[in-house]
This record gives sequence, structure tokens and C-alpha cells, in this order.
Amino acid sequence: MSHNPPSLKEVQLLGGLKTHTKAMIIKNTAPSPLKERLLSLGFIRDTKIEILERSLMGSTLVVRLCDTYVYSLRRSEADCILVEAHQVGLLPHPLMLLPSTQPCRSQSEEQDKHP
Repeated sequence: MSHNPPSLKEVQLLGGLKTHTKAMIIKNTAPSPLKERLLSLGFIRDTKIEILERSLMGSTLVVRLCDTYVYSLRRSEADCILVEAHQVGLLPHPLMLLPSTQPCRSQSEEQDKHP
């Protein structure tokens, strides 16, 4: 039995993701010249992507690709990329909320030395 929080996968356009949402690229639907440029930058199927920031008006997005590369895209360019967003459940497992009551080995040895 797994104790991981529930995960919901949702297919949508990259431009529609909220800031700091992680996703996986499914398809690049851009017209030919833009499609080749995005492919050459690494916007290919099964690549991890995250929205880092948005401009005030939402017309420009800053994205991180493969946990390494950071690019700026126009919203119109981002709307050509289909992604599968991974939104993890809000509530962690109940045991994750409990503080550790067991001292680590070195702490317990030090407590034994000092009366």
C-alpha cells in the first residue's frame, strides 16, 4: 500500500500552467519554422518543464527545461506546446507531520556521557 499523496495528471497548453507547476511535454504543435526552433532548444516529447515566472500581463513566460535550461517564451509560443501537468495533492501523509522523537545515534551517545 502506497502512502504517497494523490497525483492528478492533466493535459493542457504550456501557457495555461500556473507558476511553479511541473509538467511533461506531450506534443509540439507549433507551425514549421517555430516548431524546428523549439525542437532545437530541447522542447521535445517526454521532457520535464516548469513555469518559473510570468510577466505582469502574462505575455511572456520564463520556463526551466530538464531542471537545467532556462528560456523565455512568448505566451503564443507556449500555447503551441501540449503538456501533462503533475499536481500533487495538498495534504501530506499524516506521519509526515509528526516530529522525530527518536534522537540520532550520536545525540543519544552524547546524552549518555553527560549526566
